[in-house]
Amino acid sequence: MQFWKQPPGSLADRVWERLTQARTSAPFQAPRFTWTQSSGDPLSQCDRHPGSVTLVRVRRVALRVVIVLLVLGLGSPSLGIERRRADTLVTGASNKRSNLYGVPWNADGLSNVPIGVREKKVGIRFRADRDGTLDRIKLFFIFATWKDQLAVGADSCQVNHKDCYGAGDGGEILVTLRADNGTDGHFPSRKVLSSRLIRRPMNRIRRPPFYAAGNGFQGRATYNFRVLNLPNATLQAGRIYHLVFSNQSAHPRRNYVSLDHLYLAANTPGMQPGTRDVDLASEVLYRGTSKWRVRHWETPIYQVHYANGFIQGQGYIGTSRPQPTPIYGRYRARERITVARRDRTISKVFVRLNRRGKPGPLTLRLEKGDGALIGKGAVPTSTINRRYGWVPLVFNKPYTLQSGSTYNIELSAKGDRANHYRVFALWQGRRHGFHANNLFRDGYAQVNRGSGWLQRIPGAGAAHSFDFQMYAIAI
Repeated sequence: MQFWKQPPGSLADRVWERLTQARTSAPFQAPRFTWTQSSGDPLSQCDRHPGSVTLVRVRRVALRVVIVLLVLGLGSPSLGIERRRADTLVTGASNKRSNLYGVPWNADGLSNVPIGVREKKVGIRFRADRDGTLDRIKLFFIFATWKDQLAVGADSCQVNHKDCYGAGDGGEILVTLRADNGTDGHFPSRKVLSSRLIRRPMNRIRRPPFYAAGNGFQGRATYNFRVLNLPNATLQAGRIYHLVFSNQSAHPRRNYVSLDHLYLAANTPGMQPGTRDVDLASEVLYRGTSKWRVRHWETPIYQVHYANGFIQGQGYIGTSRPQPTPIYGRYRARERITVARRDRTISKVFVRLNRRGKPGPLTLRLEKGDGALIGKGAVPTSTINRRYGWVPLVFNKPYTLQSGSTYNIELSAKGDRANHYRVFALWQGRRHGFHANNLFRDGYAQVNRGSGWLQRIPGAGAAHSFDFQMYAIAI
């Protein structure tokens, strides 16, 4: 693929012109990639981001000679960019889209993976953001024997496993950190970098597990966010790693717990706008099979702590369902944002919602913190699906959100109880130890039912603990 015009001159001059006059980057702009050209010193130290082409300073004459020899050897007059394997080391690579501002994550609920029942092994694939020594990980274990408010009983969980998160004593869960196998599928290799055995995962933790009341739970322990030390493992930025879970119990189908993830009803590749599937995914090796698979209906809830204090992960731990927020008439929803660190110039906003009936067009208002209108856009009713999906709203010109200032991105529409839009929020994991850097730290969700903006999301909890599924393209 050529991304600049053919310059005149000799072959060496043409290649030299290409390398010194242009530097190309590939920022992600959902739903497609757009290539843009940026300025800067092309001979400065490589900034080492995927999709960037830079060179370290060398002598011009020597480089010309090398280029001519390479081109003659390849027998091709055009210069291409080497397509490296996805697990090739790219120092400083990140699994996050740097030009997306907001919450580029989507979920429809939670999905559990029993460890050792049908699933022989369960995995979390992630790409390291930094070089460093791994210190510990945080995971979401769930082991209630109740689901969807229906009592099923421990015996049923041990026999047919219907509607169960765990059973017995939870088993013995072996957690290993593994290297990538280097295939196109990018699944765990046999190379173990670190390991930890968890005995009685339901009970033996540093603090009590979380308990549920009502709906038949009767104070039973239901889940915990478990912190595990994984010693003597070194991570390299840009490389893919796998956390692999297996049940070492003699009777794993009678003694097990589940790993909990975000649930995605779409069940399709390209799961999250905020990251690529190759950089973050839920994996499973089913019993009786020899091939790992990606579960495209799940996004892991996890956190990796480095010894130097750096933390990466995905810190949204649930949703506000089954209480979606309706949008019609006096019922409105907004994300309230106080911009931190630097200015953000935006021209397009994506919101995840669905439609019931035939409400009026969906209107988005960009406001100052006091409600003063900055700009607005609208989306025709016919373009919004009855299933939850991402909807783009485009402003007629870009707007700059200034650092330190507060803004609202508000959603409204004409309609009634039978004709409206529905949106629901993601639950931040801050209270349970998930770092703010793995969440949208600049904003929170609010709902208005006609009597002012509420400080709680109805049916869910405090507004400051939730974000609507909404993000902007920063330019």
